[in-house]
Amino acid sequence: MIFDETAQTLFVNLEPRSAKAMKVRLRGFLTWNPAHYSLSGENCNTGLLLSVRGIPYFPLNMEEYGASTIRTARPGEERTCLVLECDNIQEEMNISRSGLVDSARTEELKHITRELFQRIESHELYLAFRRLPEKKKIEVQSDVLAMEKNKIGLAEQTWVVFERNNEFNVLLREPKNEMEVNAILWKLEALNALPFHTFKTLAYVGAAKGPDLLVNFQEDKGSEPFPSTVVEVENNFYNYKTHGHTPPQYPKVLCWDVPTSGRKAKLNKTGKAYKFTLSSEEYQVHVFAIKYMDGIKVMSREELQKKGIQI
Repeated sequence: MIFDETAQTLFVNLEPRSAKAMKVRLRGFLTWNPAHYSLSGENCNTGLLLSVRGIPYFPLNMEEYGASTIRTARPGEERTCLVLECDNIQEEMNISRSGLVDSARTEELKHITRELFQRIESHELYLAFRRLPEKKKIEVQSDVLAMEKNKIGLAEQTWVVFERNNEFNVLLREPKNEMEVNAILWKLEALNALPFHTFKTLAYVGAAKGPDLLVNFQEDKGSEPFPSTVVEVENNFYNYKTHGHTPPQYPKVLCWDVPTSGRKAKLNKTGKAYKFTLSSEEYQVHVFAIKYMDGIKVMSREELQKKGIQI
């Protein structure tokens, strides 16, 4: 076997170690880059193929012939092109049914092939091959981490700061995504710095499953309390319907900003600098922008240093 890490491919060329009455060879490759070899079910070149006298005939069931992790996701049949060569099996072929008949010779072929697959799947080269996606993922994550560290260190990086009684609390960098908005939101909640009478996070459900947050919420002391109400969290608010949510179900949005550039929804200002409404004949959505809440400032590293704050 040969492992070409650059090509993301493991090449196989095996025969049984001990002499057998039936001569068998397993050759081909496993790859994490099937497009490079035009592998596809339509091309009939994936999985385990039987070849007799140099002619490929039909695919064989990889599981039945002993493939285990190769068959599933390491790398899977669609990324596998293996040819089982055996001239001694010709008389056992049922061409019309694209298979082999049940016979002692067929069982012998299965037994030999299982041994070959076991050799592959226990070999150090195969084990290195199957770890390649994980290795690539770690390399990508390392690159992303290095890039983010570099951004954090730039002079132009801005920071979200909460000021109260002339004390400055640096919360986070100016958010780039929804999760960073959540982080800012929860820090403000812990500081009791949100401009609501009640805001208590009960659960984070996550956008993939439905609403982002379940919250005990009361906007003002005299307003209606909403126990376990749903709150949608956004980085920048552009259009409530773009995420496929039903506005009557999620009537409250907490976001970092409501930029005018690119925004499709028409927001109405209210008496509170941080509160906006989005109205239709059927519902009204309340949008709260953290950037405009009392005490929230966006400051550069230089501005923070002038306040005696080092990042």
